[in-house]
Amino acid sequence: MANPKSTRLQEQIGGAWERYRTELHEKRLEYAKKGFKLFRDHHVLEAVQNYQTYIKIIEEWKQVPEGGLRPDHFHLEKDKSELLLLTGIYWDLVKVYDRSKGPQATKDFKRYLEQYIIFSRGTKHGGIALDTIRKYMMANKPIHKAEFKNAFKRLGGTDCFVVTSLLDHVDFETLDAMRGFRDESLSQSSLGRLFIKVYYSVGPGVAWSLDQMPNFFRAGVARFLDLIAKKL
Repeated sequence: MANPKSTRLQEQIGGAWERYRTELHEKRLEYAKKGFKLFRDHHVLEAVQNYQTYIKIIEEWKQVPEGGLRPDHFHLEKDKSELLLLTGIYWDLVKVYDRSKGPQATKDFKRYLEQYIIFSRGTKHGGIALDTIRKYMMANKPIHKAEFKNAFKRLGGTDCFVVTSLLDHVDFETLDAMRGFRDESLSQSSLGRLFIKVYYSVGPGVAWSLDQMPNFFRAGVARFLDLIAKKL
């Protein structure tokens, strides 16, 4: 027969733990807001600490391991603000760890980039996430170029293989110009549609070859595409 005192003690401990978890969960937004402010003010280390505390609280609340959060742990409508918040935090962490050195930093970079993809793919803000990666690659010359390109493709940016391969060199407007030319001009004629079909057949191979080329050659091809795009 169970000891009544022992049972009451266990209930008290369980109740105290639940209250602690609830209070911590309610404070999570304070860490997120503080992290955003610190990041904006270029206090990167402190921002990262607050971001990681926020994520840790959510992981503990959802009872998942580190890096185990997934969109299906949330109610997609009721928690959409939280989902957007998480996506923004993951992106800030991606940028920080892209510039950090060492094996652990690289591991953290890949983990946060994977989370960014998971929380962006197939969502209403997926297009914004795709454009965010594109602009970052064009403007900031990331260290982990291959990983960003792969993320761009996984988010749906695969319809212009050559320009995607050169995202770290081409101008902002080039990809949009090429897409517009395809949709508004080429697709309107049988010859143009044939060209698109051939391009989709050979494009991945051309892009792969460009990925293996020296940087100066890739930059030259990018400048050539930029000139073409300006005339479209």
